[in-house]
Amino acid sequence: MARVNGDEKKHKAAWSAAAHLGGKDLSLWMVMYTSGFQAHRTSHFQFDEWVAAGYDRKYITSYLNSQLGSYNHPNRAVEPRIPGIFQYYSIAEDELTKIFAGKVDAQTGANNIAAAWEKLTDQIGRELQIALYKASLGV
Repeated sequence: MARVNGDEKKHKAAWSAAAHLGGKDLSLWMVMYTSGFQAHRTSHFQFDEWVAAGYDRKYITSYLNSQLGSYNHPNRAVEPRIPGIFQYYSIAEDELTKIFAGKVDAQTGANNIAAAWEKLTDQIGRELQIALYKASLGV
């Protein structure tokens, strides 16, 4: 949202788009199909909706229960809730693609990721990122 803060109309539109994409029905569709998103809302764990969409009940029950088990595990790893999280992922995915394609070696790719993440963190604000990350962990 930082990119549209100066324009109230764009700011409102951006929040509206985020709310739409994160809403129950569209987000359920996103996790059911090939978006790469995992089930993340309580409403995503309604097995009957998955069965109605064509998933085998035994399979989807096992899958969703494994997701719930990982989310509720005392040693769970929670996705960082910080500004730019998908930018961090995108940077890593781009570099990993180069590594897997043999265009760069693993160490070069790791160095490229680290350098790009440092730059992004500085752009967003390092202290803000640290504070928000700690807050998301309840620390």
